[in-house]
Amino acid sequence: MMIFRLFFIILAVFTTSEVKAFNNQDVHKWSIDSYELNYLKKAVVEYQARKWESNILRGYSPRDPVVKKILQWKKFNNGSPDVSFSDITNFIRYNPSWPNQDLLRKNAEYAIADYTSPDDVIKWFAINTPIPGKIVRFKRPLTSTGMQKLSEALLRIKDKYVFDKNIIFTLIKDAFVGLDFTPKSEDEFLKKFYKVLTQRDYQRRIDRLLTERQITNAKRLYKYLDANYKKLFDARVAVIRGGQGVDYAIAQVPYMFRNDQGLLYERALFRDNRGDLPGVMQLLHSLPAEIDNPEKWWKLRKKSIRTLIDRKSWLEAYKLAKNHSVKYSREIIAESEWYAGWIALRFNKSYRTAYEHFKRIYDVSRTPVSIARATYWMGRALEAQGLAQQAMEWYNVAARYPATYYGQLGFVKSGNRTFTQPLPSVISKADVARYRSNELAKAAYLMHSIGQDKLGKLFMNGAASSATTSGERVLVAQMGLARGRYDYSLHVAKEIYREKNEVVINALFPVFNLTSPMGKQITEPEPEIILALIRQESEFDTYARSWAGAAGLMQLMPATAKDVARKLGVQFNQSRLNSDPRYNIMLGSAYIAQRIKDFNGSYMLAVASYNAGIGNVRKWIEKNGDPRKFRNLEEIIDWVEMIPFGETNNYVQRVMENIQMYRIAVTGKRYRYINIDKDLLR
Repeated sequence: MMIFRLFFIILAVFTTSEVKAFNNQDVHKWSIDSYELNYLKKAVVEYQARKWESNILRGYSPRDPVVKKILQWKKFNNGSPDVSFSDITNFIRYNPSWPNQDLLRKNAEYAIADYTSPDDVIKWFAINTPIPGKIVRFKRPLTSTGMQKLSEALLRIKDKYVFDKNIIFTLIKDAFVGLDFTPKSEDEFLKKFYKVLTQRDYQRRIDRLLTERQITNAKRLYKYLDANYKKLFDARVAVIRGGQGVDYAIAQVPYMFRNDQGLLYERALFRDNRGDLPGVMQLLHSLPAEIDNPEKWWKLRKKSIRTLIDRKSWLEAYKLAKNHSVKYSREIIAESEWYAGWIALRFNKSYRTAYEHFKRIYDVSRTPVSIARATYWMGRALEAQGLAQQAMEWYNVAARYPATYYGQLGFVKSGNRTFTQPLPSVISKADVARYRSNELAKAAYLMHSIGQDKLGKLFMNGAASSATTSGERVLVAQMGLARGRYDYSLHVAKEIYREKNEVVINALFPVFNLTSPMGKQITEPEPEIILALIRQESEFDTYARSWAGAAGLMQLMPATAKDVARKLGVQFNQSRLNSDPRYNIMLGSAYIAQRIKDFNGSYMLAVASYNAGIGNVRKWIEKNGDPRKFRNLEEIIDWVEMIPFGETNNYVQRVMENIQMYRIAVTGKRYRYINIDKDLLR
């Protein structure tokens, strides 16, 4: 018998009004003196402007402990010059759930003064408690200042504690390679530690800087390089800039550096930019089994795999996916193994091999989306081998994640389409008490109350992370709903789902009445698809604006919105795309309704065109077949996976899964059929 991991899901539909009735109070409001609140509003603005000498900051001491702590946090976050090392480190020790911990740590390092006790510095950086006579181990400082101060502290009391010099040297080397410096701070660091650094350390730092295209910063270190590595440096810069003389520069590289991974990477990018796929593949296949910085290589490898899939070069795509050389990144391993497994199953007909690839995804997966995808495809690979019973067991595992695309497809495969929504989470008096005493929840409320919504969102995330029960997490997630900030509640609910596999359904899938500015109910297309699109496009952030200029809830491009407004016979006003949610939804719903008509009722094609454009979708139909003519669900699933744009591939899956969940959220029914197959086959 197969042994499965146990996964639990809580679908909480406990509304704010129900919480009020339960506790006979508005749990999402905290009482505070109006003077204190007004002072908080002014003080936060002053701290953000770094007006350290402001009379506002010096003229009053808050009585409310949370107000006081918020202002301490702002002071430490914004780098006030009059805070001590002990002030910040004590705050961090006693408030580990408060936001921006890395920034607080950096500012603590900057606050280490010449008079700071070396014992205090060593204790701060120590991983284990420093005890005289026992070896002390250290975490890496986040700044060059911190590294220098730690080394000074060690020198000042070097006879008191025992520490491994090699570990200290490694910290110094890693700091040099990984930290960013100003020219001045870099000079100071080199003067302090030049005896510790080797030629290899300079090379590692330069490799990082060139990879990040910090060429000017890399050139500052040129004088420290040996003659051979200077030629490698020159070649990499020449390839990056892509002008004349690239071949000559590469030819000058000494033999010992010809296979330098940094140079190979630049050459691969150079070839990719010129559409030389065979040249890129040659370099990818020449890489060793273990590579430096696999993340950067994966982007290039993935692009090549997608291109090969688009060209239906299955064997070559499989080889690139299989030989990914990644050991530690769960996300990259899962993605590369999925490509290898899918190609092996669907096109190479290697069913057992496919199963092994999908099993490796399952072994490294931690998120609902990834687990559902792995287990669904494990079922498919077993089914292809004729192992129907084992396949069904894995489909049932996938179905434990009904808020995901492949979890819903697992429902379809399991033969039991009826999704039974569990009863609402029971929020106890103890949950409410914990929530009410959660400082971060109160801090979020106060930030929202003074118009600092972004800070409010930050504190909501912290409140959810520090919550200790599912009931308390439900309350935190619903805080944004109570204030009309569906986007904030959605963000928190997504984190809860990823980390705890708990679905706070009215926060994870917010619902509101869809009406036009004229008060007319929007009924075309069905509300579920509009809400599903809004959730994916803007996450319900009315003020969202993309780098390309798409605006508002449905992320409309101004030109598109103007054209839709003309067809509807309404006046176009670009500013209303962000300022008036109903105006945005009116135009966006008309646009997606037209796309559905353009594709003869196909939700999947309409959704794909909403993201990638109608022209691209028509090209994919011409190349990969018309999914409206397919009668086999598996063919539709493959068609979606063959979308060459990774963003659109993911977008279609997320919107289609959203539609199913919105059919539950909108109706509020406990029992609901999962009909994702019918929606895909429209």
